Amino acid sequence: MLRDLGVGGAERVVVRLANYLAAQGLDTGLITLVGAGPLAAELGDGVQLHDLAAGRIRSAVIPFYRLLARLRPDSLLSTLPQVNALSVAVARSLPARPRVVVREANDPRHEAPYSRRFGGVTRRLLAAAYRRADLVIAVSEGVKAGVEQAYGVDPARVVALPNASLDDGLLERSRAELNDDWYAGLEKRIVCVARLSAQKDHATLLRAFASLEAGPRTGLVLIGSGPLEAQVRGLVDSLGLAGRVKIVTDETNPFRWLRSADLLVLSSRWEGSPNVLVEALALGVPVVATDCRSGPREILADGQFGELVPVGDVAALAAALRLALARAPDAQRLIERSRAFHIESVGPRWLAALLPR
Repeated sequence: MLRDLGVGGAERVVVRLANYLAAQGLDTGLITLVGAGPLAAELGDGVQLHDLAAGRIRSAVIPFYRLLARLRPDSLLSTLPQVNALSVAVARSLPARPRVVVREANDPRHEAPYSRRFGGVTRRLLAAAYRRADLVIAVSEGVKAGVEQAYGVDPARVVALPNASLDDGLLERSRAELNDDWYAGLEKRIVCVARLSAQKDHATLLRAFASLEAGPRTGLVLIGSGPLEAQVRGLVDSLGLAGRVKIVTDETNPFRWLRSADLLVLSSRWEGSPNVLVEALALGVPVVATDCRSGPREILADGQFGELVPVGDVAALAAALRLALARAPDAQRLIERSRAFHIESVGPRWLAALLPR
């Protein structure tokens, strides 16, 4: 269960998992609370979509209860904090209660300073919900530690499982046509796929890119939307990067940009387990990422498969960008690393976590 099927990392993971579970012969349904979205088209024939179309999460409570009472599922998996809290509360009130598993993708210890929802009453409600879940799946060891410390969840009820970041459709989606003359005319292409939010720290990335002095034939594409769009656009203009940076806010297939990129960069202040790093590796694209807690270091194996730089360090990020752009990549090595996050590799472990015990 999740809020909707808009284009996002959590949504892609849930679609992959649902398709995998259905392929294993399980009766699989996917519930969206406020509406479906473009990723609904990627659901396999074996997955039943239950779109409550409630418009907002609060309005979905009663329809969600009625749906679960009718379906009587053995297990319920949800993702994203507000949805997780709802799934625990509603599922535990059912006469026939399913096994409730919640997925946590971010470390609440590091998200708190930037997010209102982690303050006061909301934070306590989330902690109470996570403690009542049958199992919390954290997408990295760092997130697992954060859930245990910030929410007080019994370590025996938290498990770290790698994200199901890949499926066999990635290469096909990356081959979709991209008609962009500016991008095609570049000699070096840097791509960042990230929500325009405080977490992703585009300001550090833009300042590092501005210091490269690489000329107009090196371009940066920012793919994503979010609350800081106006601020990011303003910084692009103030740094004199208007002709070298493109912001794409309505892209449902970032892989067609990534396939011909020379570099994927992620400048986040914190992460859980960012799928885009794995997706870049799967396309043989080198990666530069901040060494934020906790996902990048785990995905890149302490820097063996990509450059790690300190959070918020403009000079270090610029130096890593220069190095990565100048070095010939070992694409096959990167692709091999990505296989550890393929649905066929991690799916059995997710299935085991979801099954009633």
